This record gives sequence, C-alpha cells and structure tokens, in this order.
Amino acid sequence: MAESWDSYICNVNGAIASIFLNLSLFKTAPDPARPCLLFVWVKMKSPGPDGLSSQQEADDLWKLDDKLTAELERELNAVFAGRITTQGRREFYFYVPQAPENNLAVDRALASFSKYRYETGVQADPTWGQFLTVLYPSGEELQKMKNRQVVEVLRKNGDTLDEPRKVSHWIYFKSEAGRGKFCEAMRELGYEILPCPNAKNHEVYVFGVQIRKLGRVDQESIDSDVLEIVRFAEAVDGEYDGWETEVVRPPGSFKSFLRRLGFN
Repeated sequence: MAESWDSYICNVNGAIASIFLNLSLFKTAPDPARPCLLFVWVKMKSPGPDGLSSQQEADDLWKLDDKLTAELERELNAVFAGRITTQGRREFYFYVPQAPENNLAVDRALASFSKYRYETGVQADPTWGQFLTVLYPSGEELQKMKNRQVVEVLRKNGDTLDEPRKVSHWIYFKSEAGRGKFCEAMRELGYEILPCPNAKNHEVYVFGVQIRKLGRVDQESIDSDVLEIVRFAEAVDGEYDGWETEVVRPPGSFKSFLRRLGFN
C-alpha cells in the first residue's frame, strides 16, 4: 500500500501539538495482525517555547526518527502509525503483532542517541483506538490538510495568492430537497449556483451542485470559506467534494487551470 504522510497542528490534553501520521492506514485500520500498541516517548533537548520541536535539533530528531522506525519495523514487524510532538517530547506510536518481552529492540535502536532520555511501553489496542481517535484528524482538520495541498500546488505554480479569483466548489446530497435547501443558503451568501451532473458511481450522495464565488485562496481564507460550506452541507445531509480555481501569476505571465482535489 502506498503511504500518505502528512501533519497538522491541534491541541492534545490542553496543549498545542503537532501530529505527523500515515493517513493511508485509515483504509485498513484496525489491522488484526497487529493488535498491540507500542509507544516510545523521547524527551527533546531543545524544544521551542511552545513545547514543539525547534530548528536547533531538527536534524538529530529526524535521524532518531529514521533509526527508530527502521529498527522496530525490522526487529518487531512494527508498523509506524505516527507521532505527536508536544510539551517538550516526541511520542512515537507503532502497532506490533505481539508485545515484546523486553525493551531491547528500542534500546538498540536508540543506543547511538545517548543524550536523549526516553520511556517505552506497550498495551493492547486491537481497535487501533490511538490511531483512529487520537492521531487521525477530525473531518475539519482533514479538510484543512486537503486545502493546504491545493494551496501548495498553487504556490509551486507561481501563484502569490494575493489576488482574489473565482473559486468553485462541488457538493453532493442524499436528496433533492437537501440540495435545494443548501442552494438557498448559498445564494444568500453570494454564491453563484451552477449545474452539476449527479453522481453516477455513488449510491448515497447522488444529487450534485457546483457553487462559485470570488474569493481569496490563502490558507486562512480558503479554510474559512470551505468549512462554512461543509457545515451548511452536512446540516442537510450533504458531502463536500472539493474545490477548484485558477493559478494567478504576476502580470505578464499566463493563467492555467488547477485540477480539483476531492475531499474523499
């Protein structure tokens, strides 16, 4: 299975946290062949004032990360699910076929990182609760991650994100009535309602609509607009399916259309 790694910022136990995880594991979780959760908590040497990692020790932490994951995958047949960086520590989470009898595999992996203090443990987690309810993002956080991917594509194509432009969104509904209520609400918000073919390969969210409005596409602006649409859609049994816009380069260059990135 192809891996899909990404990260996001959130709050964990009341503290700011950065979560880095393999999103692709969601498709197969829980894995009955790996019902045990193994964790390794590493205390950072030079965390930032917010408790997250600092540039000062970034290289050391990446090397530690690579060494630990490679060794545990090799010795314990572990799957690295993700990590949480918070409160001056980096928490690594793996799923393994069975609880190891001792900590030797972790000790060997971190033997060359003697300046770092760490603790490790294992617990039964056959439902993969740590991955599905702690590491995996909420629906809104996941949508923000999707938005960021599109924004990054715009930037890579020379877009400064300074200019407003028309942004199109696609949404699908369980019923024509739900679609109608949604369209009424969107018109009041200034969106243009455009025709959209119904979904032919979806048994539930069949009735589609495309809406469009002039807007900004910097991260904060597009997150605000998209999440507002998502909330309106979900209130009438709708599902958001992605947004699309054009690349706007500085004067003298040309515009090219950006492909739509779907929510699912």
